[in-house]
Amino acid sequence: MSYVVYLREELRLPVNLVQTHLAKAGLHVTRGEIEHILREVAEYLRPTYEEYVNTLQRASAVHLDEKTGRRMEGENDWLWGGVAKDPDTVVFKVDERRCGAVVAEMLGDEFSGVVGSDFYSVTTQPRGKKQRCWAHLLRDTRKLEREEEKGLHEQLKQLWERAASWVVQEQERASPAVRGEQLAAQWEEELFEFAQKEWEDPDCQRIAERLIKHSVEMFTFVTRCEVEETNNRAERALRPLRGEAQDLRRAPLLGGSK
Repeated sequence: MSYVVYLREELRLPVNLVQTHLAKAGLHVTRGEIEHILREVAEYLRPTYEEYVNTLQRASAVHLDEKTGRRMEGENDWLWGGVAKDPDTVVFKVDERRCGAVVAEMLGDEFSGVVGSDFYSVTTQPRGKKQRCWAHLLRDTRKLEREEEKGLHEQLKQLWERAASWVVQEQERASPAVRGEQLAAQWEEELFEFAQKEWEDPDCQRIAERLIKHSVEMFTFVTRCEVEETNNRAERALRPLRGEAQDLRRAPLLGGSK
């Protein structure tokens, strides 16, 4: 039983290859039996999974991301990931929904920490502070090619570099957080005023409207040392599992729904 789980979850072999591997070793097991073993182990580990969920919900900062899975019975599944740095926790959830209700279920009713995410609206929680992903923003602006667009990218990059550099220096010196609050407010205002310029380019205008909407959610990492300015941690957690949502849903070792 443990070897089947090792092949499927550690080596990430599809169920048919697990079956083939066992057959070569002289063990003839049907796919149905393999999936039964995975479900049985999943049920055994469910209390452990729920402990991870509880730990995530108590964290002071959680980064969230979602990726599309495989189509199953004519519907797309979504693979969600929630990651906390302190304590180091990762929780996965497979769901056919891509909406704020999934986020609410993952974080629970009493979550009061910071949510780090990209700019997609479903990851927005009505409560608590938020940190939008600078990596997503700068990737979007780096693709732009016209002169005004390049200027937009450079200005945003310079503003992010100033804030990120200050955070590194202040963390080393353990300076009072009140200074971070002042600078965050200053940079939020600078970003807001920059976005309100009259933009001729429609892509610049689109980015500017995003910045106006989320300007107060771009510098939370300056005031909270446990918050990162990018959502890379959640993206990295999901990357190895992308495209495996179908199998996770059948055998929820990593939190897939049954």
